[in-house]
Amino acid sequence: MAAGGPFERGHHPGGNAAMNARRLPSPRRVAGLTLVECLIYIAVLGIFLAVGGLTVAKAWDMHRSLRRTTTDIPRALQIGELWRADVRAATQRPRLEATPEGDLLQLVTANGAVAWRCGGRVVQRRTGPDAPWIDVLPRVAASRMFAHEELGVAGWRWELEMQPGHERSRVKPRFTFNAVTPEGWR
Repeated sequence: MAAGGPFERGHHPGGNAAMNARRLPSPRRVAGLTLVECLIYIAVLGIFLAVGGLTVAKAWDMHRSLRRTTTDIPRALQIGELWRADVRAATQRPRLEATPEGDLLQLVTANGAVAWRCGGRVVQRRTGPDAPWIDVLPRVAASRMFAHEELGVAGWRWELEMQPGHERSRVKPRFTFNAVTPEGWR
């Protein structure tokens, strides 16, 4: 073999200089950095979960509000049509009285007496002098029934405002129902 070959004593592939060992980070330093990173990730995840939870809660609340409002609107329309039918079926002039429980509209029809009461936060209807009052429309914000005349035609008007589904709701359901009694034409 030739002198200075790869298998000779004292020969190193990187040369005969002192070995440069790479400094590896200590296991403690790596674990500490990873622990801090994990704590940061946990904090960021907590923030995302909190914001997401609040958003879902608000969306759920608004959904309930919208569902309540969309249930109240058709119900108010049905009750308004029932009121109009009662006023149109009147055989005598309707009487409106102010009572401690609220405004009372009394109608006499061919089928008997019908009364409507608007007081507090509910509209009630009674189909006879001894019949019980039935809550026909809850969640009422304001209600007003009155006689009115328009274009020479006398009739009755019911202005109704329902409670909004949410205190910050942009939708405030308001309705106006008009009915002409048989003697309402001049």
